[in-house]
Amino acid sequence: MKLIKKLSEYYDYTILACVYTLLHIFMHTNYWDDVVLASMLPENNYNLLPVIEDYYYNWTSRIIILAVEAVMGALPNWIWKVCDIMMILLLYYSITQIVSLLVNGAGSLVSKQKNRTWKLLLFSAFPYSLFATAGWMTTTIVYTWMLSTCLYSVYVMLLCVNGRRLSWRMYIRFGLALLYASNFEITAVALAGIFLLSFFHFPKSKSGNILFTESFILLGGNLILAFIAPGNRVRIIQDGITHKTSDLLNLSFAGKLRMGINSAFYHFMSIPNIILFITCLTVAVLVFFKSKCLFRRCIACIPIGIDIIWTIYIFIAYTLKNQTLTYIYPDGSFSACPKFEQYLAMISAVLLLTALIYCYVVITDFSDLSWFIVTGLILFGLLPEIALGFTTTVSASIMRTSAFLYLAMIICTMVAVDHCKPFRKKTCNNIFLLLGLTGTILNVFQVIRHIIVYG
Repeated sequence: MKLIKKLSEYYDYTILACVYTLLHIFMHTNYWDDVVLASMLPENNYNLLPVIEDYYYNWTSRIIILAVEAVMGALPNWIWKVCDIMMILLLYYSITQIVSLLVNGAGSLVSKQKNRTWKLLLFSAFPYSLFATAGWMTTTIVYTWMLSTCLYSVYVMLLCVNGRRLSWRMYIRFGLALLYASNFEITAVALAGIFLLSFFHFPKSKSGNILFTESFILLGGNLILAFIAPGNRVRIIQDGITHKTSDLLNLSFAGKLRMGINSAFYHFMSIPNIILFITCLTVAVLVFFKSKCLFRRCIACIPIGIDIIWTIYIFIAYTLKNQTLTYIYPDGSFSACPKFEQYLAMISAVLLLTALIYCYVVITDFSDLSWFIVTGLILFGLLPEIALGFTTTVSASIMRTSAFLYLAMIICTMVAVDHCKPFRKKTCNNIFLLLGLTGTILNVFQVIRHIIVYG
């Protein structure tokens, strides 16, 4: 009876665990990069050091993540599946706790949070099939686990900002999470920015000093590693040859900026994107709910207008023309997408994001909360997308890297809704729940489709 009561109390975690357990049962890891992953340790007589050394000099500075990948690849498949489900739950926990701390402070509890059903549905609408683009195991260990540990470390930092005293176990968990997350170089940069800005809000306490020192050492160490590792430079050159994108290295700064922005923009517009649509529609509803100012209401309509217009245009210009439902990618030479269109897309992307940021600030009353979610959106959501334009894997990696922006929009939208409280109106509640449920169903079907086609 106690177990049933506990499961019902945390019903959102129970539902999430059940759904992803069923999906993971049918996931296979016998294709693409997962095959390479499974052979790493056996080919080196189960000695991890040669694997790390080879990749450090010839491929990447992400040697901590790589070590976890190599070990997981050599273990029975079910161990990865269990760990991945736990990481999904940790990601959901971290997001809901971050939202609760930002809106309500350190006194909030998971079981007493508002709008839990909608938050569950919005989180479940995240397109998890993005994490199968290089193989389920390979991509999830890099991205799902990195994002889970990244947001967990942000959650612990926010606890400290809100004056909560931390136990020694929390310091250990924080250190391990930050060590793993910051081994992904762009995440280390984003976290360094977020933590540095948050440091000014730290209470003058022993917990704050310890946490900041721990962050400084781990983030600094991983950033230095990313800078000195020869494999990162080798990979850029090698990827340029493999993907035939070496010409991107010769683009100007503005050209690389365009590639980063437009790659993300075309990704979100190529196929009707439920997360972006929910975000834009929610922001518009909240601004109309919050303010009667005509100017603000007009600004609130810009994101949803751009989303609808560009999605329809790409469907007509590319999907119907090519008779295939796939993502469109810009290119440096303007052969895939016309020059005028790409510059118009860049302007539209900047306008959409500027309008979203303004609306978030309006919804959260130009307060400290406003600047925190805007900073988080820019550093955590946009920085990885833009940085990708300065690499040679922009088209190959945009689907995985877009996860940052998806999660940033989910977090910001949850914060805006909790702060504005539109769910007091039954109509708003039903609309948001229906949108979230639609997104969840689409996500589940996308994962099922990928399992059927690839495994």
